[in-house]
Amino acid sequence: MIPLWGPTTALRLYRNRFNNVFSLVSLYSARRYSKNTLTPSGSSQKFQVDTNVKPLSEKVKETTKTTSYFAIILVGLGITGGLVYTVFNELFSGKSPNNIYSKAATRCIEFPQVSDKLGYPISAFGEETRRGRRQHVSHGFYLDKEGHKHIRMKFH
Repeated sequence: MIPLWGPTTALRLYRNRFNNVFSLVSLYSARRYSKNTLTPSGSSQKFQVDTNVKPLSEKVKETTKTTSYFAIILVGLGITGGLVYTVFNELFSGKSPNNIYSKAATRCIEFPQVSDKLGYPISAFGEETRRGRRQHVSHGFYLDKEGHKHIRMKFH
C-alpha cells in the first residue's frame, strides 16, 4: 500500500503551491534585465529566456573585425582608383609623351618642306624594344633658363 502522506507528497504539494510565484518572480527579473529576450513557450505559463545573447567582448570583436574588413575594402578601392587615374592620365591625357609625339609627328608629316626633303610615304615610330614593337617614345624633360618645362623627343 502506498502512503498518501509523506515527505515526497508534502514536497510535491509545496512545489505546486509556489510554482506560480516562482514563475512570476523569474518572469519579472527576466523582463527587468532584458526586455526583448522573453518568448512564450506555448500555452503553459513558463517562459524561456533566449540564450542567443552575445557578451560585450564578443560584440566588440565582431565590430572590430567588420570595421577592419571595411577599411581593407576602402584601401583596395583607393588603390584601384589611383591606378585607373594613372593609366587614364598617361594614355588619354594631352600632356603625355605618347600624345605629344603623335601630334608632333602628324604636324611634321603635314608640313610641305618635310615631305619635299624626305619624300613619300613618311612614317614615324618610337624606339624598337626587345619584343619588336616600336611604340616606346624616347623622350626627356628639361627646364630652360626661365624655368619653363620642355620635352625633348627622338623621332625614328
